[in-house]
Amino acid sequence: MLHLVRNNSPYTVIILFIFALVVKLQALVHPVAPVVLPDHFVFAFVVRTLNYVLGGSAFAYTMLSVILLFAQGIYLNAVVIKHKLLNKPTYVVAFLYILFTSLSPVFNYFSEPLILC
Repeated sequence: MLHLVRNNSPYTVIILFIFALVVKLQALVHPVAPVVLPDHFVFAFVVRTLNYVLGGSAFAYTMLSVILLFAQGIYLNAVVIKHKLLNKPTYVVAFLYILFTSLSPVFNYFSEPLILC
């Protein structure tokens, strides 16, 4: 798998998105709606707005979290490429970000830490 993300082709982004869906498959099969605590008024506003847009679907929230993690991985990869932290441009950083965030249950579902990252 690492060989697929080392090259810098446009198809690598599609492979990364498929990888994100496979890694987050358990979360997508068993979706959970976000839990809002009473003190967190900004997150409550975000969830109320998204409830209006998404209709309160737990699967939609989980899919949104997968898309956010994918976008964050691509953005982090762009920062690494811009500052030339690696020898050549690859998608290994985005691959590792998606892989490591799948280990934490907080990042599997739509939550406050996911929005903050």
